Amino acid sequence: MTKGMMVKRMALGTLVLAMGLGLTAWKGAQAGGSGNGGPTDTAPKKTERKIRTVEEAIEEVERGQQELARELKTIDWSRMEKELQESMKQLKIDQEQMKADLAKALKEIDVSRIQADVQKSLKEIDTEKMKADIQKALKEIDSEKIRIDVTAALKEVDAAKIQADVEKSLASVDMAQIRKDIESVQKIDLTKIQEELKAIRPEVEKSLAEAKISLEKAKAQLQAYKTFIDGLEQDGLIRKSEGFTIEHRNGELRINGTLQPKAVYDKYRSFLEKEKEFTLKQNENGFQLENE
Repeated sequence: MTKGMMVKRMALGTLVLAMGLGLTAWKGAQAGGSGNGGPTDTAPKKTERKIRTVEEAIEEVERGQQELARELKTIDWSRMEKELQESMKQLKIDQEQMKADLAKALKEIDVSRIQADVQKSLKEIDTEKMKADIQKALKEIDSEKIRIDVTAALKEVDAAKIQADVEKSLASVDMAQIRKDIESVQKIDLTKIQEELKAIRPEVEKSLAEAKISLEKAKAQLQAYKTFIDGLEQDGLIRKSEGFTIEHRNGELRINGTLQPKAVYDKYRSFLEKEKEFTLKQNENGFQLENE
């Protein structure tokens, strides 16, 4: 584990959830729309759950607000720091124990003794006696072919080569590298991890605050659209139960493809001047809002 990994894991969940809530609720008011909103566009885009009306879009944003509020209440920086300190203490204990165990194990590894034992064992192998014993046994079997095969195999027994191979394998044990690896484990800077947690706290809090503002802005915008739609229905210009298409482009308002007179435009001018260009649809595919 890298030095900053512990902090990142603790803070990342909170950060991702906060941003996810903001984006999900923000975009959750539209199903199937593909708006081209600019930097200040707070209009909902899409969600897996089909949003059928502007009222449902507002409910979706409100759910996001409630989830974000619950998440804000669950963040306990003091508890996080306390748990980190406990982890730091335990890690230090584990490091010391591991260091002691490995040091003990290393002391028990005596390469020189192993080499001496192997050499002693090899010297005790009396190749000539072994050859003589086998040849004696072969004479008793009285099988010329077997004797020839075994004699050839015995000639291939190279005790010196066996000893050289064993010594080479023992020499490949890099004790210095083993000690170096042990020391690297002890270099985890627990204090730095704690400092990184404190440093990332303002960033997490800022992201949560921005998500909260985004939700509030999205809800206010949807409320404005709801008031606009309700007004059009009261004026008999649309029927929400039958679906509708409303377009506002270049200072012109069209409802179900029909250009509206100046009197209608003037009645809703305050709203239309804020929402300069948009397409608003409600049909069997759900509620869709595309604004620019």
